[in-house]
Amino acid sequence: MARHAVGGIENSLFEPVVVLANGEPPSHHHPLSILNNAGTLICADGAATAAVNLGRTPDVVIGDMDSMDEAHIPPESEMIAMTSQLNTDLEKVLDWCVGKNVSSATLLGLSGMREDHMM
Repeated sequence: MARHAVGGIENSLFEPVVVLANGEPPSHHHPLSILNNAGTLICADGAATAAVNLGRTPDVVIGDMDSMDEAHIPPESEMIAMTSQLNTDLEKVLDWCVGKNVSSATLLGLSGMREDHMM
């Protein structure tokens, strides 16, 4: 699969962009295939642990870092701490993506766990 830069090569983001939220991790073939074929994997805080457990290294981890154990995250993952409690970690990820000119992303891990975090 060819990798195409998003928003210019200097951003180091490649399509397809996949965002993994900290809900129920994907378990079926199709979403796992999408996850495994991500050009760029961006995780919302604790979803980074789920990604690692699924055999993937997050390219970027964004959030307030209150629901993950950094010791389990590979050092090559870029960590972007945003401590504001006014937005969910997923909102922080989406705002960051807009700022990086990401025009298309597949979102996984959106269901289950906490209803107050569903969008």
